[in-house]
Amino acid sequence: AAVLAGAGSVVAVDLNPAAIECARLNARRYGVLGQVLVREGDMFEPVAGQRFDLVLVNPPYFRGEARSDAQRAYMAGARFEWIRRLAQGLSEVLEPEGVAMMAIGDAAEVPAILEVLGDEGIAVVPAGDREYLAETVHFFELRTGRKVETARHEA
Repeated sequence: AAVLAGAGSVVAVDLNPAAIECARLNARRYGVLGQVLVREGDMFEPVAGQRFDLVLVNPPYFRGEARSDAQRAYMAGARFEWIRRLAQGLSEVLEPEGVAMMAIGDAAEVPAILEVLGDEGIAVVPAGDREYLAETVHFFELRTGRKVETARHEA
């Protein structure tokens, strides 16, 4: 979708081998395989040393420990450790003026997740909501290295 929206190139990362295969199949299906590099691995490890203008993330956002590969897609740890690792790693992968966009569903503990990001020095700005069949998805802009007031979001 990012390439179709105008991105010159995309690096897609996921820990789940099925998601990796799905990303490759979709890139092939939409004729953008040459512009999409798909890497398997944990969070930022597959792109260590690289910097990006934009990072798109739909993180696991439920509190709890994953007990299977499938649960890794939505369990972020008892204290949102996955979200904390995301916040801690963003400054290493974003260009100085880069931005991350995060999507999380309304079933999540949105204020608690935003608090974790703010505690790690991430400026969070609400960027809109989108209604889907069974949920509302909240979009947030995340920036590092700036003294911007983190907006409070009431879920």
